[in-house]
Amino acid sequence: VFPELRERCAARKISFFDVDLRWGVTAEEADTGSSLEICLEEIDRCRPFFLGMLGRRYGRVKEEYRVSSGRAELDWLAHYPSRRSITELEMHYGALMVPDASLGYFYLRDDQCVTEMPEDHPQRSLFDYDSPESPARLADLRKRVLEYGQASAAGGGRHCVRPYQARFEGVVDGKPMMGGLDAFAKMVLDDLWQGICRLYPETSVPDPSPLRVEGDRHEDFAHARRHHFTGRAEELRGLVSFADGRGAGPLVVHGETGVGKSALLAHFCHQYQRDRPGCRILYHFVSASARSADLRHMLSRLCEEIRADRNIPEPVPTSVRELAKTFERFLEVASYGPPFVLVIDGLDQLSDAHRARALDWLPRDPPVRLIVSAQTGGEPFESLAIKDPEAPRLELAALAEKERKELVRRVLWDYRKRLDESPSNNQLRLLVTKIKAGLPLWLVTACEEIRVFGVFEELTTRLRQLPGNVKPLIGAMLDRVEGDHGKHLVLRALGFLYCASGAGGGCGSGLRERELLRLLARTGTGERLLPSALWRGLCRSLRSLLRGAGLEADGTYDFYHQAYAEVVRARYVGTRQARTDLHRDLAEFYLEESGLHATSGVVDWSVCPARVVRALPRHLTEAGMWLELELVLCDLGFVARKCALGMTFELVADLAGARECGPEGASWPSGADQVGDFARFTSANAHLLSNKPRLLLQQAANSPHDTAVCAAAAEGAARVPWVRWLSKPDTVDPCRLTLAGFTEPFMACEFSPDGKLMATASRDRTLKLWDAQTGAERCTLAGHTNSVVDCAFSPDGRYVVSASWDRTLRVWDVESGGCYAVLSGHRRRVCACCFSSDSRFVLSASWDCSMRLWELADVPSGGVCKRPKRFYKHHTKPVSACAFSPDDKLIASASWDATVVVWETETANVVTTLRGHRDSVRSVAFSPDGSRLVSTSVDRTVLVWDVKLGQVSQVIEGHASPVNQISFCQDGRHLVSASDDQTVRVWDTVGGRPVGRIDVTDSYSMFVEFFPAGNLVAGAQSDCTVVLWDTLVGDAQAVLRGHTRVVNMARVSPKGDMIVSVADDGTARAWSATGRALFTMEGHRGAVNACCISPDGRSVVTAGEDFLLIRWNLAKQGARVQTYKGHGNVVKACAYSPDGTRIASASRDNSVRVWDAASGDVVFAVENLMDWVNCVAFSHTGQRLVTGGWDFNLNVWDLTKRHSKAPVHVLRGHSGAVSSCAFDQDGGRIVSASYDGTVKIWNALSGQEITTIAGHAERVYNCGFSRDGGLLVSCSHDRTIRVWDATAGREVSRLTGHAGAIQAVRFHPDRQAVVSASADGTVRVWDALRKTESARQRQHGDSVTSCTHTPDGRFLASASRDGTVKLWYCVDMVVVATLAHHTKAVNDVCVLRYQSGGLKSFRDSLELLTVSDDRSVVHWQVDIVRGSSATARVVLALTAHKAAAKAVAARPDGSCFYSADWDRRVHCWKTLSKDPLWTWTADDWVNSLVPMSTGDHVAVATHAGTVSIISAGLAMTTVKAVDNWALHLARVPKTPADLAVAGYEGSVSITRGRNVIKRLSCAGERINQIAFLQNDPTILATACQDRVVRIWSVPKGDLLAEFHLKGHVTSIDAPANGSAHFVVGDSLGNLEFLQLELPGQG
Repeated sequence: VFPELRERCAARKISFFDVDLRWGVTAEEADTGSSLEICLEEIDRCRPFFLGMLGRRYGRVKEEYRVSSGRAELDWLAHYPSRRSITELEMHYGALMVPDASLGYFYLRDDQCVTEMPEDHPQRSLFDYDSPESPARLADLRKRVLEYGQASAAGGGRHCVRPYQARFEGVVDGKPMMGGLDAFAKMVLDDLWQGICRLYPETSVPDPSPLRVEGDRHEDFAHARRHHFTGRAEELRGLVSFADGRGAGPLVVHGETGVGKSALLAHFCHQYQRDRPGCRILYHFVSASARSADLRHMLSRLCEEIRADRNIPEPVPTSVRELAKTFERFLEVASYGPPFVLVIDGLDQLSDAHRARALDWLPRDPPVRLIVSAQTGGEPFESLAIKDPEAPRLELAALAEKERKELVRRVLWDYRKRLDESPSNNQLRLLVTKIKAGLPLWLVTACEEIRVFGVFEELTTRLRQLPGNVKPLIGAMLDRVEGDHGKHLVLRALGFLYCASGAGGGCGSGLRERELLRLLARTGTGERLLPSALWRGLCRSLRSLLRGAGLEADGTYDFYHQAYAEVVRARYVGTRQARTDLHRDLAEFYLEESGLHATSGVVDWSVCPARVVRALPRHLTEAGMWLELELVLCDLGFVARKCALGMTFELVADLAGARECGPEGASWPSGADQVGDFARFTSANAHLLSNKPRLLLQQAANSPHDTAVCAAAAEGAARVPWVRWLSKPDTVDPCRLTLAGFTEPFMACEFSPDGKLMATASRDRTLKLWDAQTGAERCTLAGHTNSVVDCAFSPDGRYVVSASWDRTLRVWDVESGGCYAVLSGHRRRVCACCFSSDSRFVLSASWDCSMRLWELADVPSGGVCKRPKRFYKHHTKPVSACAFSPDDKLIASASWDATVVVWETETANVVTTLRGHRDSVRSVAFSPDGSRLVSTSVDRTVLVWDVKLGQVSQVIEGHASPVNQISFCQDGRHLVSASDDQTVRVWDTVGGRPVGRIDVTDSYSMFVEFFPAGNLVAGAQSDCTVVLWDTLVGDAQAVLRGHTRVVNMARVSPKGDMIVSVADDGTARAWSATGRALFTMEGHRGAVNACCISPDGRSVVTAGEDFLLIRWNLAKQGARVQTYKGHGNVVKACAYSPDGTRIASASRDNSVRVWDAASGDVVFAVENLMDWVNCVAFSHTGQRLVTGGWDFNLNVWDLTKRHSKAPVHVLRGHSGAVSSCAFDQDGGRIVSASYDGTVKIWNALSGQEITTIAGHAERVYNCGFSRDGGLLVSCSHDRTIRVWDATAGREVSRLTGHAGAIQAVRFHPDRQAVVSASADGTVRVWDALRKTESARQRQHGDSVTSCTHTPDGRFLASASRDGTVKLWYCVDMVVVATLAHHTKAVNDVCVLRYQSGGLKSFRDSLELLTVSDDRSVVHWQVDIVRGSSATARVVLALTAHKAAAKAVAARPDGSCFYSADWDRRVHCWKTLSKDPLWTWTADDWVNSLVPMSTGDHVAVATHAGTVSIISAGLAMTTVKAVDNWALHLARVPKTPADLAVAGYEGSVSITRGRNVIKRLSCAGERINQIAFLQNDPTILATACQDRVVRIWSVPKGDLLAEFHLKGHVTSIDAPANGSAHFVVGDSLGNLEFLQLELPGQG
């Protein structure tokens, strides 16, 4: 009852205290007789309220009424009848004596509960009359009480007297207990609350603002914490001194958990504000409410408070990143004016979302007096120590014993209780000398425990039993709560709260009361909610553990302190099963809240509460509910809702977590990898969806057709306008993640060693850390005063170093984000940096032509180092890059002087100077093994150097512009390079061929780096983006590198867990099935030609040019076991018998030998054959052997006839040397490959040819059967691998990708995969049955400047800065002709004349006009055959222009045309004439031309923003159409006199004559071109510089749809035939065919 009243009163700002007069009087007070006076004083404190309960116990009788003299209010005692009990005296004084001045409530117990007890029950005496006088005295007292009640009833019911019932329920903890008191409790609650409301009526005031409500919570929290504050005088003086001073901040108040930091700061705030009324003190207590721990909420509240206090007009943003910037800016404003003090208490209790505890949001040099508190040694404390080691600190120690006693007295006195302090029973000392009694948290918790302890006689024993540490004390409290409410209920309530808060307390999520009531509903009772009375009782019992506790506006409960959450975890959710069960219940609850269960998967997510959307995926994942998780995460409605709520990056993390914890790929309940599809989609589009959630459906529709995302988009596409991507590729975009929205270029990027973080360096003077999986920003590291141009993680992952043009380097602590050290000493810009492999040293390169080596151990934390350990000076121009060798013994530097220098690290001596580049060298990197060095240059080349020889081993060419950066993948198999030509390219490090080509946006990459796994690349772009690319788009599953010469053979172990390859470099190498190098076997004195693995997989035999076979033990890291000598020439082939006991070998000594594997003896030999023998193979029984050689034949030998030298069969038919042979699995067929380019299949029993397979263009090196014999695989010098049906001989698939001849190929033993070895020095593993998809047709090599349709829309001409014009057949979206004549960029193209033969025609005729930077106008004649091929010729080339020709347009009848150049001239030409009819000069550059529909008029748009109508060389009208450049013109359909004008500033104007009749503000971005769609004047498409095509409703100005491209949208055109199709071109040379889909159009 009392806790309920306390909560109700708190809502009205009323403090409620209940004074229990049953205990609290010490033995000393009782002995001296002062107990009566003390009790009566407490009654005075509680007036006008008095609550009395009477049963059969009359109470202790006082022989005399001793009170202090001079107490007039107690004079009545002198006349009161003697020998009355203290109970009667209290009731008389509290209510009966002054009925008009009191609010008395009396409750008289029915005697039935006592009379029902057995007469001989040992506890009956505790409830029955306690003396012979009691019945009479109680009867008299009851009579007076009843008269008191009757008088009240007559006077309006101010008081009340009521009977109540109870029943005896035995003894608990030695104390008799009564039950059946629920009705009594409600009666008391209602009566007292009515009385309180009468005395303190609720006032009618407007609802306070959310800001005021939150402020009240912090005020209430501060009041509660300072209420019992005592001592700490010295610490208070320190706080006041800091707040009054001007020294550096912030001041950090710290100490162990529970030491009283919050109470100290609450008292300080109150005292400081009272003593300095002119000062503004703003405080935030993180534990004040569940929301207070959320960083976004905290910063928003503080900004709003400062904004209101300082009258700042600027609105407060919503994103955490912008809030942090605004917070710092508002603090700066607050520093001007009255003194301003900001106090933030409890940094450790902040939710770790947005890395709140890393304190990236906290200003490094706060402009106001800032005081914060944190736990000593906690993450925030350490972050502060690193960010500012010199920041002042104030450490709180444990309370002294005197202060402890005073605190206990104050806490208990609220309830008018005291502990005995007599020498014989010093209860207070017993309490304050416990181990952790110096912590206020422990003391207050202990006081709460003893306050509710009901057996006064056992209090001393209870005090002795109290645990002396905080967590055991909380455990003891939970023991009591479990006894009161049942362990099951307590476990579930606290377990749910723990699981809902992620990692326990301090996360600020928690659960609402309604949610808890639903979750805690008792099974088997039919109840939907836990009864409120049960919850209220439990809630009050847990009041000291939970924040919220019914006072929150949203009723949210959470743990007050992390220590409480840790106790709950250990006690209730310590096992995985316990957590899973709780998460399952939470997931089921949130599923029901979402409606998913009730609707069988169809949910209206748009109205789903944010709490459900945020929490549901995590609980489903933790519970392992994969079916429901897949339904939720793969629902576009859910994705849309989460993005709309600003949770895009949380969604990326949800999907990543599902993939990590859930089933593999297609093992999800749906049988497909839908979760993988959605994970890739959200990750790739997070940068768009986080800012524009409305783009979800469009981006989903853009996904490849065979993905779950695209299928889901199709279901919702009919309801909204969207753009169909007609030319959409069927492969997943290699771009996995984009970080966008920044105004300054990124200069560098790097992954952390574990691949979880990414660092980016920017021209905005900051270093940023990102979550590499989700793309969410982790923190911004600010401190440099100029551009940050390079960064590098330490190999141990603890630090990241940044290099800046401010001439310094900064080393940052990754965990805290603090600046660990500043390295200063370079005299000019620092442009590069890197760590040594042991993380001890940092190397820097500078424009001062030097490098410096810094040892971090020499730098104090947070200090500045100006003296490097080593100094390297040799270059004559600035040093642009530097790198350590893997063993740190060497250093490489690249310079503007076109050299690469290799240094000794320790001595700083130059080892070698590498000269080979023709221009400045921009980057340098060592290979992982240190044997090679790679460099890139402005000369557009990549050079690979042999470090030992100091020579160029390879020149890699392909980039069209300077190459800025180069990097090896971790295993050294690939290089990735970034160039000004806007491409990132991946290279094979052996052959130098492009493995993949990635076209970036309209920018250049400054730096690239592989993920540790090697298949992902991040690129830092000059257009302010960072892009992650998937380099393994293609069919090769792995590339194994290590050999330095031609790889001759690769064999797979029987179990498929190992691959052994041999090569001309004299080695054999063992690899794991995933491509990891295991070990190398060296022993041959020349090339190794072949190998074979034993059937048990434990041994391998190699055959070499040194005439030997060698057996190696694979189980012992390739240890050499045995050598087989006997051949007199090169051994070309070898094979194990199926039982592993024999080895066959073939040699150029014209012999075949079979060896006993164990002894090395020859057991079968055939010599003096006609020619060299190339191959050998056993049958499945091991009884037959087949060999092939340079005699073009195959021989089959019977090994059971050891003395017969005649073959069983001679297989003749090949016209070239037989290079390979093999039996199938049952020995019935033989396959052979030959240098004649064919593969043959033979009947092994009869020796007859079954079929010849012809398909390879050159000699075939190798062939083999699949394990089931159904397929054949072959490889050829024509650089292809082919898979054949072994029966029909047809081609199943073609695998291409090797850069050299493929020497050997083998199937994987248990899956449809093959491994191949090639002369390009690579080994590849392939999916043998995967069809190679044709790549998208090659488009333009540079920006598309213009495109135009023929009138019927069947053909399209596109012009490009690559100097070409391409003609497209729009039906199939293919190029039918490329027109190349111009020597420079083509700027515009138009149709002069078009003659269509119809859809079924044989021929179409087309005349085009093009203009170019080469100043020419070219007239083309194009003849098209069946829409599939065309021939083009130049009819006329006109050269009248004196500057680059910019625009061209033709009259509809083709009689004349117009051209314009950047010399402001417009020419009018009669078709086929070489001289212009007239020339007109504009007032500025001419950007666009459009012939008008009447006469010879032409509209001209200029750089001045004007549009002029020209006729016969004269300006008829001119209108100022746009504020800036007028870039493009389009005629408005159906209104011949109207023009649409695209403006540089992002507007479109509609003009008519000299007037602008309408203006649309379309994007705020430069609009390059415009087009009306469907020949409809109400639908306008704009091609924008921000890479977006926007579709607008002209009448309303509404945005209908958006389509995003990779490059700037540079051109657009729609056919005039009314179709919904249109085409756009971008700055990367891509041309996309699109179609507008409107609802209701079918």
